[in-house]
Amino acid sequence: MTLLCEKYRTCVYRRRQLLVSSQTRVEENLISADNVGAFYRYVNRRITSNSSVRVIVDHSGAHLTDNVLIANAFNNYFAAVGTSDNNITPTCDTQLYSTLDNIVIDAADVMSSIDKLKCNCSCGPDGLPPILFRYL
Repeated sequence: MTLLCEKYRTCVYRRRQLLVSSQTRVEENLISADNVGAFYRYVNRRITSNSSVRVIVDHSGAHLTDNVLIANAFNNYFAAVGTSDNNITPTCDTQLYSTLDNIVIDAADVMSSIDKLKCNCSCGPDGLPPILFRYL
């Protein structure tokens, strides 16, 4: 039995070594490729959880899985640690030293800006990808 346990431990250790070396090779190749987009996709895959199982433990120790109960638990927590509004709006005294009266934008400025867009970037706040502007 001891011989089998030793073989098992050796196999587990070797497997861990192979996984670590494989992961190291993947990361080194990713870095040497000098592709920022691929790098951030890799990082996002590593830091995000694909698990759909969410369990929150409330202050009483109960496990919450229902979305409404989880939302209420978060609301109760933030209400307990937050500060109440005193209904006083702070004043901000600022003086304008200059105003922007007019802006002149011509077609060459727009085309120059579009030419500088990176096509492999994600969408902006308007939800449109930069490559769309390049092709249009």
